[in-house]
Amino acid sequence: MIIPELPYNEDDFSAYQLERDVIVPENIAWTHRTGEEADIYFIANQAGEAVSFDASLRMVGTPELWNPVTGEITLPLEVETHGMRTIVPLRLDSNESVFVVFRKQGNTVADAMQEKSSVTLPLEVDHWSILFPSLGQLTLTKGHLFDWSKEEDEKIKYYSGTAVYNTIFKWKGKPKGRIYLSLGEVANIANVCVNGIDCGTAWTAPYQVEITEVLKKGNNRLEIQIENTWANALNGLEKGKAPFNGIWTNAKYRRKEDTLLPAGLLGPVKIIVREH
Repeated sequence: MIIPELPYNEDDFSAYQLERDVIVPENIAWTHRTGEEADIYFIANQAGEAVSFDASLRMVGTPELWNPVTGEITLPLEVETHGMRTIVPLRLDSNESVFVVFRKQGNTVADAMQEKSSVTLPLEVDHWSILFPSLGQLTLTKGHLFDWSKEEDEKIKYYSGTAVYNTIFKWKGKPKGRIYLSLGEVANIANVCVNGIDCGTAWTAPYQVEITEVLKKGNNRLEIQIENTWANALNGLEKGKAPFNGIWTNAKYRRKEDTLLPAGLLGPVKIIVREH
């Protein structure tokens, strides 16, 4: 055991031949645990924007990327080994995280798929039909997506709750690979159905759900149910502009800023095809 002379003011222990466990940029949080079956690194982007970086880990082996939201396991496209370190290229969306797992000898990696290149396609639709159930079944027809909080109609501007988006899009066929619907920016939670089949809930960036098994050639019916927070409705209530009856609170509007939060499906909505 080496006991350094105190106080120890260096920012690492390289003077004692002990390298850093993890080297990542600022705004990237991490933790490392060792179990009987694997070494597990949890790496999380703390920034409000997407970042791409190389994670340098004090570990040698074959890393797997485990998606903490979907459970999907993939092998990175490119990995480098420098001495006793493994360099894993990562791209994390705003506040997104990933488990980097090094299984110990004898454990299988049969359920991990190799990462492949992806192709992004625009979702081409004629219009969106947006239903606001709490506004007496008010329905809007729009050729584009919009932020509720920027509408002139104050019932929509201060709206909080559920809205249901419906549209039709065409699909020319089923290519090899896995197909995802990317919703772009969502404020705040989205549940996606394609052709009447529930494809899951998107509640955090990158706001994607897999639609591989539900797509069909030709017209496909898309329904997206969006919920936002109560902040905008409470703001309207405070100003005597509540979007609908029945809203109450036992305290005043709590946000420090007298501003409205973005609300609704903001997009852009795209289709991502990932080869495998």
